[in-house]
Amino acid sequence: MSKILIIDDDRSVCKILVTLLEPLGHGPTYALGLQEELHALSGDAFDPVFLGVRLPDVNGRMAIPQI
Repeated sequence: MSKILIIDDDRSVCKILVTLLEPLGHGPTYALGLQEELHALSGDAFDPVFLGVRLPDVNGRMAIPQI
């Protein structure tokens, strides 16, 4: 089982990915923006990260070094 972080400002996209990944045995978590993402990352480690590029508070590519 992989712990997967999904970061996108579109809640529907996040929920669809969660719906697809959970039956495969993965543990997906989603965040809707950079501040929420950093909070989600602070106490946990994730295997892959699905990262949206156009987030409301920053360009997703700028978050890669922090992740």
